[in-house]
Amino acid sequence: TPSKALPCVEYDISSVAGMGQDYHAESFHSHTDYNKDTVEALLKSDIMRKDGVSIVALDDGGNIEVPMRISQDDGDIIGITIGLAHPSWYGSGIDSGNLCHYVRKEHRGSHAAILMLSMYEQEMAKKGVVDLKLDINSGIKMDRGCKFMKGMGFESAGYKFTKTIGV
Repeated sequence: TPSKALPCVEYDISSVAGMGQDYHAESFHSHTDYNKDTVEALLKSDIMRKDGVSIVALDDGGNIEVPMRISQDDGDIIGITIGLAHPSWYGSGIDSGNLCHYVRKEHRGSHAAILMLSMYEQEMAKKGVVDLKLDINSGIKMDRGCKFMKGMGFESAGYKFTKTIGV
């Protein structure tokens, strides 16, 4: 059982980007390249707050918040949740999404995902998000991931499709 779920701080970003590489290699994205420096730059962005949120500025003057949560076991990062909070494109509210929700193979079945997701859900509710939207789109243990999400109170709201069109 992991000891805790915490906001990701700037000190953790290199480790998170390294774990992202593991996620990428295990996922259906593995046929594309992974650039750790690019991921670190995105996660650090222009503003990295102490609460584990990076602010990514948009060309139109708006911004997207990228909240990052980690799960630790004896100080080692064993799980990551990288979410999105942004102005809704169809109304005046705050919308949500995610870039990654991943737990290392050897820690799956522990409480790591539950702790991170619960923390993330509480924070998004405080921001005024009405519908928390999370994708299971990596191709990793899809059946198990769907069962986990349903157990956390989520319901299926569609499908995500992918088609490789370039090399």
